[in-house]
Formats: sequence, structure tokens, C-alpha cells
Amino acid sequence: MNEELANYLKEKKGLTRLFDQLKDKYISLGRYSGTVELKITTPQEATDISNFLGKTVKIDTEIQVSYKEIEKKLEQTKFKDFDWENLFYYYFGKKILSKKVKKQLAENSEELFFARLIDKSQRVQLKEDKYKEKVVELLKGDNLVHTNLKQRFSKNKEELASDLDRIFLLLENIPTSPLTLAVYASLTGNPHFLDFNTSTSNLFFKILSFILDKEEPKETFQKVKLLSEINVYTDVLSNYVITYHLNGSPLLREFYKRNQPLNLNLENLLAIKDIDTKKKRVFIFENPSMLTALKILDEAIVITSGIPNLSFYQLIDKLVETNHALYYNGDFDPEGLLIAQMIKKRYPTVALFGYEAELYGEIKSKESINSSRLKKLENIDLTDLKEIKQCLLLEKLSAYQEKNIAWIKNYIEKM
Repeated sequence: MNEELANYLKEKKGLTRLFDQLKDKYISLGRYSGTVELKITTPQEATDISNFLGKTVKIDTEIQVSYKEIEKKLEQTKFKDFDWENLFYYYFGKKILSKKVKKQLAENSEELFFARLIDKSQRVQLKEDKYKEKVVELLKGDNLVHTNLKQRFSKNKEELASDLDRIFLLLENIPTSPLTLAVYASLTGNPHFLDFNTSTSNLFFKILSFILDKEEPKETFQKVKLLSEINVYTDVLSNYVITYHLNGSPLLREFYKRNQPLNLNLENLLAIKDIDTKKKRVFIFENPSMLTALKILDEAIVITSGIPNLSFYQLIDKLVETNHALYYNGDFDPEGLLIAQMIKKRYPTVALFGYEAELYGEIKSKESINSSRLKKLENIDLTDLKEIKQCLLLEKLSAYQEKNIAWIKNYIEKM
């Protein structure tokens, strides 16, 4: 009956706009009720609606038709037992769902999706039981990561499911010894799965930071640092820090006896359990040339070689843990001051020495600093560096620590 009625109505082309409006009203309200409005009726609409409803509808007029009006009219025909749901199905050729129903179906689908993920996560052999608890907490919701997962679900749930399967695989195989990022990512079948700033890498970092109770990393160094928490490194061999006169573990002790510098890479650092120095203090410099000049001093020295890398931070973490006094000196230029500030803010106990206006005046070079580099000084807010910052803004000339070697050597000898 509903199919017969639908076929009859579809033959009346003047009813098309009316039923489209009725459909939209149902989708919006979620029930078969209310009134629709047709503006500027066409001749065909005037004829077909007049015949359908048994009332006069004029051309180029505005009319209103309600669900109730149509129901009353059909009650007088052989179609009195029709129902709107099936009528719409046959008229439009598909099941018409209201916004409310669509939302409920989506929520049910989403709820089922995450319920299955929770079940799957419990079968994953994570490194620690507490990690499993964190995964369940993440998947159950009420956190920013879950919100992000829901957004991804709405865009492409199949892709999300695939990505999460591979992330679970990675979490199940957290290495117990140092492993490079590409090799670790290859467990998924794609060595680029964890390449920084890809969608899969970003999702992995969101989940990993949540599980480890760490802040989600945004900068490259933060990501590298978080990976080190699970023994994964971007490059365990070429990432190194230059050292001199460190003692303790066999490797350090051997080079200490030889009075030779030692390049410590991440693999070396992870193996070092004991670290010490003769005077319980370490001098840190920005440039490798400083080591050549200051090797004659019986002092422990570390070189950042510019912007500190992960090996540097791993080493300084160990020195802080062993209560070493730390001193830092670098170049007097925008980049040098940013490095000094970075180190001081990360390790508040580090003493910055030699950052004085008088000293700058004695060693300033003829190398000018352009405006784009000077703009970097806007980021310098450390009190210890304000004197040199003002000198650079005023003079617009760099000053390098190599010209300051005599003063530095004298400063250390008097300590």
C-alpha cells in the first residue's frame, strides 16, 4: 500500500517540492508533524496540490500544508492505513533518518568502536600493567586525546582503526635497549610511520605522552626526549657531546687517564652508571675551540657545539643528579644568548659567568648583526643576560668567546 501510494505521488510532478519540504521538516524535527510552506506555486504545483488535497491552490501564491492536513485527506481514501516512514522510503528510494536518529546511530557506532578498542587493548602485552590502565582511561574519554580520536573517527574510522592497531603494536614492543626511530617504526611495516609531524606520528606522541603522564611534545627536542623514555632514538651514534676530564665509569676513567677528550654518544651515555669529576664542578662552553685552549687546566669540560642536543641533556641530567656545580659561557650574539637562556632555564643551578657589559666592550668584533638576527633578542628575558642583550641592541656587533679565553682561564684559576 505504501509503495502504491508513493508511486502515485511520484507521478504527480507538482508534488515534488511539497514532499521534499515534508522530508526536510521530518529530518529537522525528528517527527512527522508541523507545517511546510511553498512560495510562488507553479502551474503544475497548483494543479497537483489542488487535486491531492481537494482544495483550490492558485498559481504564484504562497501556501502552507501540514502533515495533519495530508493525513486527514488520506484517511478518506484506500490509503488510510499508510505510515510516513514507509511512504518516505518508497517515495525517495531510501530510508530517511532524522538528525536525531543519525546522531544516535553515530554515537552508538562510535561507542561500539571504542568498546572494541578497549577490549583489543587489554590483549596487548604492554610493558607495564599501569600502561594498560592508562590506555583504557584514554579510550573511555573525558580527556583531550580521546576528543582528538573522536574527531579522527568522524573523518575516517577505518584509517583511525588501522593507525591505532599499529600504535598498539609499537606499544607492545617497547625496546629494552636503544633502538633507532626508523627501525622501531618498521615494526608497523612502514619505517616512516613515526616521521615527525605526520598524522600517525602526532597520534603516537599524543597517546605515548598520555600513557607516560608527560606533557604532549610540540618541539622536535621534546619529541626526541619523550622517545628516549622508551629507549627509542633518532640516531644513537651521531648524536654526541664533547667531554673532557669526566671520571667514574670505565669508559670515562680510561679517557681521564689519557687526558683526552671523549665524544659521548647516546649509546655510551645510556651505559654510563657512574659519573664523577675531581673538583665536583664542570665548565660548559658553546664552541669546541674552547676545549683546545683550556685543556691545560685540570678541569672537567663539556662542549655544546652550538644548540644543545639530546646527548648533551642526557649528560647534564646525570651531572645534576650527582650534585655537580655547573658553569656556562657562550658567544655574545643573539644565538649564543638564546642557548645560554635555554640551558639556564632548564637547569636553574647552572651559573652563567662572564656576561658583563665591560667584558663585551673588550672583546666585541667588527661583525655586524643584521635586523633579523637582532629580532631574536626579543625572546631574551633572563636577568643574567640583560646587560649583554642591551649591548648587542646598542652596538649591533657580535663578540665571541674565543677572544675571551684569557679572561675565562683567569676566572677559572681564581676559583
